[in-house]
Amino acid sequence: MLSKKCKKCNTPIQKISNFFDIFTLKSGRIIKCPHCHTQYQTNKIIRVIGKIYNELLIQIPILIILIVLALDTLKFNLGGEVWLYSIVLYILMEFIIMSILPLKEIKNGEE
Repeated sequence: MLSKKCKKCNTPIQKISNFFDIFTLKSGRIIKCPHCHTQYQTNKIIRVIGKIYNELLIQIPILIILIVLALDTLKFNLGGEVWLYSIVLYILMEFIIMSILPLKEIKNGEE
């Protein structure tokens, strides 16, 4: 799930090269095959939704607050650590979304 095989040369392509790729792949970041330079990207609908999602600067604090409220309603009595748990849970959710996103070929490497 963290890599994709190139359709052209069967070389494994890593979806993640740094931490921030977890957040940027859904908004249209292009990954390139290191062997044949074929480019892959999410489809247009996912890119539009991902860009809107990433462009809303307030969305991260709102999601973290919602996670904190959900954990508090379950009566875990976590105290101040609930914020740390919420941030970790948010990053885990982003990682899962990134790992299941389908990628399609957008440009052939030999062109």
